[in-house]
Amino acid sequence: MTTPTPTDATLPAQVYGHGWLDWNHTTRHLTEATCAWADFRGFHLASCPEQMPHTSHLWAWHHTDLWRLRLDSGRALVTQLTILPAAAQLHPNTVTVRRLPGLAWPPGYQMIGQQPVNVLDGDYQLYELPADPVNGSAAILFVGRT
Repeated sequence: MTTPTPTDATLPAQVYGHGWLDWNHTTRHLTEATCAWADFRGFHLASCPEQMPHTSHLWAWHHTDLWRLRLDSGRALVTQLTILPAAAQLHPNTVTVRRLPGLAWPPGYQMIGQQPVNVLDGDYQLYELPADPVNGSAAILFVGRT
C-alpha cells in the first residue's frame, strides 16, 4: 500500500494501539490532555476524569497527540494518533489522515440542554484515519481542538 502525499486537508501521522488497559493505566497517557465525552449529565470538556466515565467513547488531545478511547466493562481500548509536521520524512509506519472541521453542536440546538460556554466555543478538528477494506478495518475518528 502506498501513502498518498499530504495536502492541506490531509496530514502525515503515526498511529499506535495501546490495547485494552484498565483505567489507572489509561489515565497515565492522558495526564496533560483535554478530554471530551458525553454522558447522562451532558457533554464534558475537562482534564482526564479520575474515574472512568459512564460512556462508550472518550476523545482526548494535547498538542500533536490525539487519543480515541472505546470504554467497555471497566477497560479502555486506547488508540493514539500523533500528527507529524507536513514536511516529515514519510516511512512505512506513516499514515495519512484527513482533517475536517468539527462542531460540537450547532448554535441553538435544543436537544442537548444548557452547556458550559467552553464546550460550544472554539474550533474542533476531526482527524479521520481512513478505513482499510483489505485488512477489514473501519475508519477511526479522532477529535482535537485549536
